[in-house]
Amino acid sequence: MRPSFVPVILLVTGIFFSLSLSAGKISTEKIPVTLAPIFRMQEFHQRNGLPNVFKKIATQRQVRIGYIGGSITEAKDGWRDLTFNWFRLTYPQTAFYQVNATIGGTGSNLGVFRMEHDVFSGKPGAMMRFKFKGRVLGIYDCIGPGTGTIEISVDGNKEEIARFDQWCDNYRKHSFFVKELEDKVHDVEICVLDKKIDKAPIMLKKKITIVDQAKYSGRDWYPANVMIVGELVK
Repeated sequence: MRPSFVPVILLVTGIFFSLSLSAGKISTEKIPVTLAPIFRMQEFHQRNGLPNVFKKIATQRQVRIGYIGGSITEAKDGWRDLTFNWFRLTYPQTAFYQVNATIGGTGSNLGVFRMEHDVFSGKPGAMMRFKFKGRVLGIYDCIGPGTGTIEISVDGNKEEIARFDQWCDNYRKHSFFVKELEDKVHDVEICVLDKKIDKAPIMLKKKITIVDQAKYSGRDWYPANVMIVGELVK
């Protein structure tokens, strides 16, 4: 048989009413109620960084926008392309450059560690050094209108590699590899060269005429990740 809760409720109510009567005459005074200042509440707070962005757009000829994230940010014709095109159409007097440092399947827990290497540029004169034991070395980077030439040295053997091609009307992910190395410890040194590339004839291969010279004047390098078949040596 299911227990009934009605007697319990009535009992508790009766005790409460009895205690109220025993305390004396029931007060009819109004209890003051303080209303919350709803009119002061704000739905959101604007970050202080946004005014800095628009100030830079208004005062500088070139603005670089970096995108870092996973597959949603990486998707073609997605929010990344839509927002970048919005800036270009809304502020036609400013040259915008896109740095696409997206990697599908990754989130902010990895992105926070990738920011320095994947988004921030390596200016001419910047250098990277490391050692590894193995047979294959690969570099994943970002190339585009403002990238130039690097010099890679493996065990003293130097080679210049242009990080620019006829598809560099915008920034995109790219890579290059050094293969067929001996399976031993290798000393690697990569330097960003202050070397001018004649980009006009290269872009003509894709029937693109360079109009904005400033857009293609950079000689930077945007390294992202190093891939080795082997192991790093400290």
